[in-house]
Amino acid sequence: MVWQERFENEIKIHSTRLCAIERRSVRVGYGKLALAALFVVCLYFTVTRWGDVYYTLSAGALFLLQVGVWVYHNRLVEEAAGEKSLVEVYRRHVQRMTGEWTGFTDQGEELVDAAHPYGSDLDIVGAKSLFQYLNVTHTWHGRQAFEQDLLHAVYTPEA
Repeated sequence: MVWQERFENEIKIHSTRLCAIERRSVRVGYGKLALAALFVVCLYFTVTRWGDVYYTLSAGALFLLQVGVWVYHNRLVEEAAGEKSLVEVYRRHVQRMTGEWTGFTDQGEELVDAAHPYGSDLDIVGAKSLFQYLNVTHTWHGRQAFEQDLLHAVYTPEA
């Protein structure tokens, strides 16, 4: 149960971080909107008053500032996605420990091969299988490597 408590603590930590990042992201999004509105106003005055350099410089500065805010906002979005992934990983670990793993959606049913010598006989893939219990992959390549290790393992005593 020590690991379960540790994972639940990690879920709380990363959920708190996620909430903070999402709040900051919303504020930055409103800031982007305000900067865009100011940019349009400066652009309007730049076009209507050709002789005024102040509006031209202001529009240029606002454009550069907005590009910087866009970059910052994209970093926040990526950071939030990372925190969401961590929360999901820890949540799945807790579900494994509490016996709720049979509800995982990725069961590897498309990997079931009736001709395989032990795949269906030992519940390696499919519903309530070893694949469903152990699978912690998040990419297509990781999933394929995991499937290879389970169904087509090539291990030698020396390895």
